[in-house]
Amino acid sequence: MNNRKELLRVILAVAIIIVGITHFTAVEPYARIVPPKLPNPDFWVYLSGFFEILGGIGLLVPPVSQAAAWGLFVLFIVVYSANINMAINHK
Repeated sequence: MNNRKELLRVILAVAIIIVGITHFTAVEPYARIVPPKLPNPDFWVYLSGFFEILGGIGLLVPPVSQAAAWGLFVLFIVVYSANINMAINHK
């Protein structure tokens, strides 16, 4: 069970890092879903991408993996407004 848990943690970390990188390589699709009340959508895309990469790396470092997991949890709650905006406005 422990090996499976470790494997899933690594897979999740790599997936989050890859998605974080796409925030820098394909900004426009993410910028489109930033809620219009937030100024400078590119800034929010870069910031969330940075924290996704940081959190993904953190998941791979045992002494900070639990803090990284909580940080990603908070990040995903914060960026959920973009997902709601995307769903409501069919973006």
